[in-house]
Amino acid sequence: MKACGLIIALLMLMPAAGTVYGQVPEPPPPTYVPSPLDAPADKKCVEYKNVEITTQCGTENKYWTDPWGAQVCADAPKYCKETITDCARWE
Repeated sequence: MKACGLIIALLMLMPAAGTVYGQVPEPPPPTYVPSPLDAPADKKCVEYKNVEITTQCGTENKYWTDPWGAQVCADAPKYCKETITDCARWE
C-alpha cells in the first residue's frame, strides 16, 4: 500500500515539475517603425534652419516665501535652451 501511495505522489509531482522547469520561448526582436520625422532615404536636404529647443537638464534649488510667510526650499526642474540645425526642405 505504501508503494502505491508513493507512485501516485510521484505521478502528481511529475507534471508540475515539467511546467516549472519548461523552457519559455524568447520574444521576437522589435521591428523598426519609421517615424515621419526621419530623413527620407531618397532625398537630400537643400535648406537648413536653426531650431531652439527646451529640455529638462537636471534640477536646481528654488527658494520662495509661502503665503504664511515661511521660507520654502525645494528642488525644481531646471530647463535649458539649445539651438540645433534641422532640415527645412528636402529635394
